[in-house]
Amino acid sequence: MKKIVYALRFRFTPRLLELKLSLQFLSGLLLLITAAPSFSAEPATNVYFAGFALAGNWAESEKAFPISSRLLQERGSKDGTFLIQEELWKHVQSSSHPKLAIKPGLASGLVPGDSVAMAFVLEWENVSSETVAGRTKLVADLHGQMLIFDFESKKVMGSYPAAVQLLDVIDGPVNDRIKESLIKSLYFGKAGNSIFAQAAKRLPSMSVKPSTGNYIQIVSVDLEAKARQTLAEFRADPQVLVSRVADAFGERLFENNHVAYIPYTKGLAIGHTMAARFANGDIFQLELPKPDYRIHLNVRGYKKLLIDSNNVESAWGYASYMNVTIKNFDDSTVYLDAPFKFAVTKNVVSGTHDQDDWSAFQESTFALINQITLQIATPDSDWLKQWADGNSTMSQLKNLSRILDRTR
Repeated sequence: MKKIVYALRFRFTPRLLELKLSLQFLSGLLLLITAAPSFSAEPATNVYFAGFALAGNWAESEKAFPISSRLLQERGSKDGTFLIQEELWKHVQSSSHPKLAIKPGLASGLVPGDSVAMAFVLEWENVSSETVAGRTKLVADLHGQMLIFDFESKKVMGSYPAAVQLLDVIDGPVNDRIKESLIKSLYFGKAGNSIFAQAAKRLPSMSVKPSTGNYIQIVSVDLEAKARQTLAEFRADPQVLVSRVADAFGERLFENNHVAYIPYTKGLAIGHTMAARFANGDIFQLELPKPDYRIHLNVRGYKKLLIDSNNVESAWGYASYMNVTIKNFDDSTVYLDAPFKFAVTKNVVSGTHDQDDWSAFQESTFALINQITLQIATPDSDWLKQWADGNSTMSQLKNLSRILDRTR
């Protein structure tokens, strides 16, 4: 470099002067870089893979997850690994998680500060059906949480909900083999329809440190008399609906608002401790954070209305009604107390028998939940005038947004 600079000094053309100055600048920059202290990227945090679990103890999980419990018995022919756990690990391993160094399996000598674990906990499994023009429509659902917890203290540090649904139409009646095939496809099917693929999408946003803000949790789901009357008419299980509403609201609240969320645990927890039965049979009692803000949901009822009809088909409206209340940690301060409603339309072919109205009501309920959580994120005055109490709800939602900022 010195010889080149020396030679350039004898030729004072503008272009060569520019080149000389550039070379001198680069030389100085190189010296600055080599002399400056080196900075390295923050190392990824170790997270140990605890695997797949069902919420609750053995007796509860057998009843709540009959198909998943059977699938948990299936092992690979080569090394005897649980197939479901192997599939979960495949998605975790292939996903982007630059802040996490995920280790396969729990280490045997965990020490304080290096005992963070990860698990997927299944919270809801469902298969419903209806007969339409001689064919059977099937809907299969799985809901769960990716949990980050301290394995030594069993304290949950983060909860990231995930859900997936599959629709199918078959000829003839439904049997257990068909139901199991649908649920199995939600575990092992295409990435877009896989519960583990959806869960793995949460990895880039996961934090291994407890939230520095506040936590929010759904603490109650009540069913009014009108709602229970509809459930009785369709022989639907009230407890299944309660869990489904809580899970769906939590999942959409997290998705649309990015809050520090604690999973709903009624029937699966005592106090703030949730049981989780893992694939290998171990049962952990996981300690959940205490919520700073508490959500109370009240399912008020359902209504079915004929919108239009002709010789070919009829259009029916299915409406769901819900009240949402959000309070502080001891319910002494109310931030939101508002009624909401929403309706979806379903076209029914003339001559259809065994129409599944209950599935349509559930669809309207989950559409309502999505709309409510969107309004919590970004209130829309026109929507609130049509589906809520208008200005009164708008005012409450604006005040609520400042509260929810503390949970992010």
